[in-house]
Amino acid sequence: GLAEGTPQAAAILTLVGSASFEVLDDDVGLDRRAATNILDARAQEPITSLTDLDAVRFVGRSAFEKLLEYVTEQGLVGDSGTELRISTFNIRWFGLDGDLYGSFGSETRTQRVREFIAEHLSDRDILVFQEIVDKELFFTEVVPEYKCVSYDGRAGKHQHIAVCHTDAFEIRAPTDDDNYALEDIDTSGYLRPAVHGTIYTADGDPVSHLLAVHLKANEQSTDRRIEQAEILQARAAVLGEADDLPVIMIGDFNTHFAVDTGREENDEDVVEDILHPLSRVRLPVDYTYQEKSGKTRRLDHAFVSPNISVEAVTSPGACDLDRTMFLPEIETYYDTLSDHCPVILDLVLR
Repeated sequence: GLAEGTPQAAAILTLVGSASFEVLDDDVGLDRRAATNILDARAQEPITSLTDLDAVRFVGRSAFEKLLEYVTEQGLVGDSGTELRISTFNIRWFGLDGDLYGSFGSETRTQRVREFIAEHLSDRDILVFQEIVDKELFFTEVVPEYKCVSYDGRAGKHQHIAVCHTDAFEIRAPTDDDNYALEDIDTSGYLRPAVHGTIYTADGDPVSHLLAVHLKANEQSTDRRIEQAEILQARAAVLGEADDLPVIMIGDFNTHFAVDTGREENDEDVVEDILHPLSRVRLPVDYTYQEKSGKTRRLDHAFVSPNISVEAVTSPGACDLDRTMFLPEIETYYDTLSDHCPVILDLVLR
């Protein structure tokens, strides 16, 4: 009788995602085989839905009844949660007209980018951007209706991460830092730091931690991305120990396919294993990146805590189009917008 996405379901998923064997066996009263199998299952992959839980051997109606009784008696069932609409979008070398060798003042895509954001992202509460080289132009001409945070101290053609939000939410710097830059992610002195902070409602209630990222690029840099992912996991663990807020990690992870890296696994699977218990949001598209030459990648992702429900995921644009049928559209998109497409998510924070 339980429905996905309800407060009761969220409480049960949070419980089975973190409880010890003793809690599940002794306190909840599950069959020992069910308790053991839950721990084994979540060690392989986070249990993020009632369907996942139901698929665990020896977890049946009796187990669900006991879990529901326990979370209800223990006061673990919260309200319906906070709805959060968020997106990530890498806009290729914005400020240099999409070209590494471009110059400040050469940008011709400003109006087109603004129109695209108005068409596809105007209902977002929080918008995460990457490759914003000319921050002043972007903030004043593309997203003037939003409040944005980033970091300073990076001169020249640095690709900044920027996080913008409406008045419904606020991004505050972490309590253990005096700015929004997570410098630890810059493992070589010339990479991009992450942007980190806490999301608050307009009423001043904290609802989630946010880590906005742009990891090391190119096929040969999997080891560096693994190093960065381990730093992010450590940071998420610190945040999880500090309070009960969930974590959203979102952005351009530059995850390449095994066929390109020469590895046994795709980067996205390796990174997901490292970031556990955060789980990767499955995308409705094969690619979030496509060049005019035909090169395609799935680079942009979101990873979320188990107590965040993903209600919807979309990725508009030309990145997943078949070039044999839509080559003009792909080329126009590349020339006037970016080589990336946005990833758009509707979340419920428990």
